[in-house]
Amino acid sequence: MDLSFLGSKLEQVAYVVHDFDEAAAFFKASLGIERFFVWDNITKGQTEKIYRGKPGEFEFSAAYAYSGDTQIELCKHLSGENVYKDWLETRGVGLHHTGYLLDDGDEYDRAFRHLSDQGFEVAMAGRFGECRWSYFDTVRIVGSYTEIYWLPPDMAPVFEKMKRGEDPFA
Repeated sequence: MDLSFLGSKLEQVAYVVHDFDEAAAFFKASLGIERFFVWDNITKGQTEKIYRGKPGEFEFSAAYAYSGDTQIELCKHLSGENVYKDWLETRGVGLHHTGYLLDDGDEYDRAFRHLSDQGFEVAMAGRFGECRWSYFDTVRIVGSYTEIYWLPPDMAPVFEKMKRGEDPFA
């Protein structure tokens, strides 16, 4: 799989979990990560949700922390058909995807076309305002999904606060 197009854009390592507290305790004890910030039902208000080529009606929550410049995302299935539910049913908790943060909407579009042209199916996708994200099914090649996403500039402060250990939702 040629991901050289994405360059050094690896931003995120994500795990599917049943329990945020249990997973956060592991990361604190093993890696010294002090605090995760929970974004409950992050899918609320999202549009253009797709699951395996069809309109998606799914919900999930996410918790975020940083280890240096690498974002650690914990994903928890809430409802509907989605890749988190699938993963839990077939593989259990564990590493789910790596995420590549792209510079702008044009770069996102180019990466989307690139991965699609390589034959990778969009397993799940959505949009939140201008923010766009897609999981490509690269499981058979690398054992996990590959996410590409773009955040508009007004969302950057949320994640910068998290990186500094500050609560962006307070």
